[in-house]
Amino acid sequence: MSQTTAFAAPERRDRLLIKRAQALLEVRNATAAAVLRTTGGRSYPGVALVADGVEVPAELVALGAALAAGEAAFDVLVTVTRQGDGAELVAPCRAALTLLAEAAPDACALVPTPGGPRRAKATALRA
Repeated sequence: MSQTTAFAAPERRDRLLIKRAQALLEVRNATAAAVLRTTGGRSYPGVALVADGVEVPAELVALGAALAAGEAAFDVLVTVTRQGDGAELVAPCRAALTLLAEAAPDACALVPTPGGPRRAKATALRA
């Protein structure tokens, strides 16, 4: 992450999005899950797809679903990975940040910090 990345406290609905992503891990027994919320409030889930050494990140699955549905205005992307018996918030992959920033320059991602989850612009995180 860039030294100049500005972080903002997550909104209450951001924390609910984290819980939704965590629940996806259980449903599909996935290693990673993501949820992308639009500025209109719709959310698009995704899980990591893994087969024969090929992996498609959960974030790209969620972004692809949203774009295929005709969405173009994105609010926030949340990504979690399986950690033992639980789930942990992680920063989205670089590819997802790049595509999200190009699709919606004002879009944010939730990222872990020592002080807890924080919002940051995808454009700043990919730098």
